[in-house]
Amino acid sequence: TTQLGGGYVSNGVSGTSFSSPITAGVAALVWAMHPDWTPDQVAMQIRATADNLKVPSGAYAPFFHKRVNAYRAVNLNKTFTGSALATMPGVELTGYTINGKATDTLKGREQTATVQLRLKNLLAPTRNLKIASIVGQVLTTDGDITLPKLGTLEETAQEITVRFAPNAQVLYSEGNIPLILLLSDGAYEAYVKVEIPISIPGWKKQFDPPTAQFEGSSIK
Repeated sequence: TTQLGGGYVSNGVSGTSFSSPITAGVAALVWAMHPDWTPDQVAMQIRATADNLKVPSGAYAPFFHKRVNAYRAVNLNKTFTGSALATMPGVELTGYTINGKATDTLKGREQTATVQLRLKNLLAPTRNLKIASIVGQVLTTDGDITLPKLGTLEETAQEITVRFAPNAQVLYSEGNIPLILLLSDGAYEAYVKVEIPISIPGWKKQFDPPTAQFEGSSIK
């Protein structure tokens, strides 16, 4: 990259100023191949085909940080009707409710919350989409969900029951606790987050979300 005052530097470059033009270039390649796609589909294609990375900064960095992969971005999903090796879904969380409300609060260790997830698939149809909570969190779900086929641009609403994990090591008096969910379908992996407010009298520890550790094979 060009440095201030002229000249070229290849070591120590980082940050959004460096990554943004690379990502924009990949977006241009994808859009050139799929001029009928929406901006949301282009963005999802880049995320879905990117390489998962495990980086040390931030509690949930392994789940939301990726490295763009231009080759996969332009070679997967050339059509949405190909084989599982040539296509990939791209599912986003468009919103959620807690106990039928915009938000609700857990007020006891034994209390549960019904969370309705609103999901939309922007890319190739799913084949066997699974929704699961990852281990090592304060909150967990009552089992996994497997969805039938969700077509391109189709939406669905799915309910999960959320509760405190029996072995949760850190307790809080109040705040929003994140729950990270893994969406998987074959080689496809994506992570979404919902936040559950809690208010439990008698718990006085400062809110400080623990780092969730994931040892999935695609995290490096």
